[in-house]
Amino acid sequence: MSANFLPKQNTYTNQGTFRFWCQKVIPLVYDDSLSYYELLCKVVNYLNNVIEDLKKMGEDITNLYNAFEQLQNYVNNYFDNLDVQEEINNKLDEMAKNGELNILLQMKARMVLPSGDITGNTDTINIQTMLDKFGYVELFTGIYYVNSPLLLKSGNVIIGSGNENTVIECTSDFATFKNGNSADKLIMKDFRVNSTNGGNTGLNFIGATAQPYTGIRYSFFQNLHLFGFTVCVSMRGAWCVKFDHCRFETQTQCVNQSGTCNNVEYTECQFYGTENVTTGIRITGDGGSENYGIYFNNCDFEKHQYGLNLFSTVGVYINDLYVEHINTVINADNCINLILDGGTLNYIQRVANVAKSADNSFYNVTTFTMLNACVRYNKTEKSCLVYISNDVPVYVENITVINLKGGSVYLKNTDAETNYDYNGDYYIENLSTPNFNGRYTTSKGNIVKTDGIKRRDSVKLIGANIELINGATIDNNTEVHLVNTDGTILYRFYINQGTYESGHIFNGEILSSTYDLITRDINISTSFTTPTGNTDVQFKCNCKFAIGEMQPRAQVLIVTNQVVDTDI
Repeated sequence: MSANFLPKQNTYTNQGTFRFWCQKVIPLVYDDSLSYYELLCKVVNYLNNVIEDLKKMGEDITNLYNAFEQLQNYVNNYFDNLDVQEEINNKLDEMAKNGELNILLQMKARMVLPSGDITGNTDTINIQTMLDKFGYVELFTGIYYVNSPLLLKSGNVIIGSGNENTVIECTSDFATFKNGNSADKLIMKDFRVNSTNGGNTGLNFIGATAQPYTGIRYSFFQNLHLFGFTVCVSMRGAWCVKFDHCRFETQTQCVNQSGTCNNVEYTECQFYGTENVTTGIRITGDGGSENYGIYFNNCDFEKHQYGLNLFSTVGVYINDLYVEHINTVINADNCINLILDGGTLNYIQRVANVAKSADNSFYNVTTFTMLNACVRYNKTEKSCLVYISNDVPVYVENITVINLKGGSVYLKNTDAETNYDYNGDYYIENLSTPNFNGRYTTSKGNIVKTDGIKRRDSVKLIGANIELINGATIDNNTEVHLVNTDGTILYRFYINQGTYESGHIFNGEILSSTYDLITRDINISTSFTTPTGNTDVQFKCNCKFAIGEMQPRAQVLIVTNQVVDTDI
C-alpha cells in the first residue's frame, strides 16, 4: 500500500566562491596571482560548470514535478477507493488475534473483544481474567464463546453492547459463584447468552440459607436474553434483586426461585417456552423458607403449561400481566396474599388453581385476589376461571371474560360441577349488552333479571347512573328512583330542570339501605317523577352489581359494570 516515486538526484560540482586576481606587470616575486589568460581560462571553466549544474537542476525539477504528479494521482485514487472502516476493522482483528489489543484495552478500559476462538478457551479466560483482576468487564459487539461457567464474586459487573449485539455462545452453565462464596451486588446488562447444547443453567445462583449466608443479594439484571437453557435462572437465598427488561426462553423452566428469596422484582420481563410443556417461573420454599414480597410488573408469559407455579409464598403481586397460550396461568398452593391486578389473559385453559395443602395456622390465611382483568377463552366445552381446593377464599372483582367458541365459563369449579351458570346478564360473557331505551314515566319496570341465581348467592347493587340517549329539555326538577320489591328506594337521582345533550350522565345517591344484601329473588324496579314540558326523554340505566356469597369474609365477590334492560 506504499508509494515510491522518489526521483534520482544528480551530482553537482559544488563550485566555491569565485575569487581570483591578476597582475598588470610582471611580479617581482611569485605568488598565486594569475595572468590575464589564466584568469580568463578559469572564468570560462567556472561558467561551464555553472551551466552544467543549471542543466542538471532543470532535470531534477522536471523529475520532481512528474513524481509529485504521480504521487498526487495515486493518493487521490487511493482515498477515493479506500474503505477506512474496513481497514480499521482489519487492523483491530489482527491486533485481537495476536493479543496486542487485549493488552491495550486492559491497560485503558477493562474491555474484552471476541477472539473468534470457537472452542471457548480464549474468551472464557479473557473474561474471567478481567473479572478477577478488575471485577468489571465490558464486552464489545460480536460473538463470544464460553466453555465453562464464569466464577463470580461480590461486586462483579458484566456489560455488553445490547442483547442482539453482544452474543455469548455457551456450552456450560454461564455463571455461578466463585469458590462457593456469595456474589452480592452483581450487575449484568445488555447481552445475550445462548445454550448451544440445549441444557445447563444460565445463571446458577443456589445460595446457602443458613449461616454463613450466600446468594445474589442487592443485584441487578437488565436487558438480558437467556436462550435455550434447561433453566435460565436458578437462585436461592436472594433478596433485593431486580430483573428489568429480561427475556427468558427455556426448555423446562425460565426461572426456578427456591427458598428464602425475598423482595425480588421482575419488571417488563418475558417468560417464553413450549406450550403445555414448560413453566414460566417456579417459586418454592425448597432449601430454605417461604418467599416474601415477589413482584411482577407488566410481564409477559407465553406458551407454558404453568405460567406461575407457586408454593409457600407470602405476598406475590402480579400487576398488568399479559398472557398467551398457557394452560394454567397461576398454580398456587399455600400462597398467602396472592394478588393478580390488571392484565389480559389470552387463549388459556384456566386462570388459576388455588389450594391450601398445609394444615397449620400459618397458612390458614391463604387467599387469592383477582382484579381488573380481561380473560379470553377459545373453548367449546365448559370451564371455570378458578379451581379452588380446601376452601381457599377467592376475591374476584371487575373481570371481563370472552369465549370465542361459545363454551360456558363459570367462576369456579364448584359452579361448573353443578351448572351454576354465571354467563348472561351479570358478567363474564355478556357484560356489554345492547343499549335499552327508557322514558320518564310513572310506570315501573324490571331492571335485573334473576335467571342464573340458582343457590344462596346474593346480588348487591353498588353503583348506578342514568345516561341520556337523546338531547332533552326538562322543565322542572325531578327524581328517578331504583326501587326494590318491598318499596325500598335503593338508588336516587336528582335531575334539575334544564337542557341536556345526548350522552349526559346523571350520577345518583346510593342509600344506606342498599348495603343490605338483596336476596336471590330480586326484582329491582324504576320509579320516575313525571316532568313537565318535553317528556320524550330516552335513557339507559348503567348498573354495577356484586354477585357472590356475601359472607363476613366473602369467598367470591365479583363486581362488574353492566347495562341492564328497563323493560319499559
